[in-house]
Amino acid sequence: FYPGKITLENVVTVLPFANEIVTAEMKGSELQDYLQKIIEKFPPAQELGGYPQIAGVAAKIDKKTRKIKELKVNGKE
Repeated sequence: FYPGKITLENVVTVLPFANEIVTAEMKGSELQDYLQKIIEKFPPAQELGGYPQIAGVAAKIDKKTRKIKELKVNGKE
């Protein structure tokens, strides 16, 4: 693919599954709350098989407490 607008056709080509694709705009605090709920609700990924896929997000999670210690979106806190 080349730089530019991503179309639904591009997405379906790369992800040819029956999964639902959703976009959402939210504040950083809302994103952190959402991610924290996912971490608390589900077991570690190796036991479950997967989590929602979110582009441009990096998080450091305390393995003992399962709490987010650091959250970055596109490299910014």
